[in-house]
Amino acid sequence: MKLISATANQHKYKEMQQILSGKIELLPRPPEIPEIIEDAPDLQGNAHLKAQGIMEATGKPAIADDTGLEVEALNGEPGVLSARYAGPHAGPEDNIKNY
Repeated sequence: MKLISATANQHKYKEMQQILSGKIELLPRPPEIPEIIEDAPDLQGNAHLKAQGIMEATGKPAIADDTGLEVEALNGEPGVLSARYAGPHAGPEDNIKNY
């Protein structure tokens, strides 16, 4: 079986390739597909949006994941906003300072 990866992140792609090795042939996300808006209220919803978007764009089955931190003391935050917790153009160091 072949699946298209919904991630543009090469590190995540390689991790997924390793996990699925021998079971599923993972194909890279086509570079011409624009970024998919992740506006679901939870991580599972965002993963679904990404996989659905790739599937609609290519007509082929896709796989996606979404990760984030959900801290109980912060009422589940930052959740889906983990990567952008310090702002839309912030990097990992900014996110660490913001926690």
